[in-house]
Amino acid sequence: MKRLLPVLVSIIFSAASNTYSADIATVSFGAGKRAAYPETIKAGQTIDVDLSAVPRGATIFRAVLRPGRNEGEASKQRNLSVKITVTGSDEALPLLPPRFNAFDVTDAVRKAVQSGQGKVAFRVMSFPGYQPDQTRLDLTANIKVKNVVPTVKELRARHREGQTFLTWAEVDPPVTGSDVTFKEWKTIHAKLAADPRQVRYRIYRSGEPITADNIGKTELVDEVGPLTCWNPDIQGISPRDGDPVPRYVVEDGKPPVPPGTGVYVHNPAKAGKAYYAVSMAVNGEENLATLGAGNTTPDAVTETFGPGTPVMQRIAKPKEFNYVSGPTLHYFVRWEAPPRCNLPAIYFVRMSTFT
Repeated sequence: MKRLLPVLVSIIFSAASNTYSADIATVSFGAGKRAAYPETIKAGQTIDVDLSAVPRGATIFRAVLRPGRNEGEASKQRNLSVKITVTGSDEALPLLPPRFNAFDVTDAVRKAVQSGQGKVAFRVMSFPGYQPDQTRLDLTANIKVKNVVPTVKELRARHREGQTFLTWAEVDPPVTGSDVTFKEWKTIHAKLAADPRQVRYRIYRSGEPITADNIGKTELVDEVGPLTCWNPDIQGISPRDGDPVPRYVVEDGKPPVPPGTGVYVHNPAKAGKAYYAVSMAVNGEENLATLGAGNTTPDAVTETFGPGTPVMQRIAKPKEFNYVSGPTLHYFVRWEAPPRCNLPAIYFVRMSTFT
């Protein structure tokens, strides 16, 4: 028995070490300061990315090129084509769904890292609204995170007639109070736009429980910013400064979700069982080694295919509405997705026939 004890202890420590030793992260390279590795991109007609911080033996799971873009200018030039290539090639890089504002450059980055070149370059042929100084490249690999990135908590998934509702607790939410006016809302958004720490929440989906070991095989569903629990469109395009901004109800008969709740509604392409994870990204950087309890779903969600159904938000009883006295108004929201909408998780406010 004495001879077996050292062996058993060794096995236990080895198993524990394997459990916690996984290093996987998304690190970002930027033309500006908002990146894990700032000013490592020289962007213009050519986008040169310095990848020397990535070890040659690293396994590259995903690489995404995000050229800087002014959406207002892009809208004015929407008749122009979009084309970015790897330097030396005429083949257009594939745009990434679901928002089609970034490019999949995994193959090019993988080859550059494995060859030891330490750099990769792209050619901007046509990109309406292009803002070179805002360009960033996000690279997911079995490497250590450079900066401390907090972990999402309280992830919950619930399926309802073709739609999976995800909610989670935001990290240091920009709004913690239950009441916000539209004037305050504008100030909050201006502050977030100027913040040197740009926060996003990335949603992952898989047919098996999501861990750091298999994150490279999962589907990156989408990414969203903070404040997704608030409904700023309830008052139309010209709200009054003093009007309140309501929060969403995601379950019929329940109150609105608490302030600081992240909300995302996904329409799966087919029926089946799925697991989800939500990770926080700061300036494109995320620590995927911390995937586990709180930011992944422990049980599978049984999903169906369909458009979803509206969720009741509130009942109002104004004195008069559209020249009708004493009506009862029922307000609903349904989150839309392609092909009914050009973007995913877009909410539309509807009002039932009043009585």
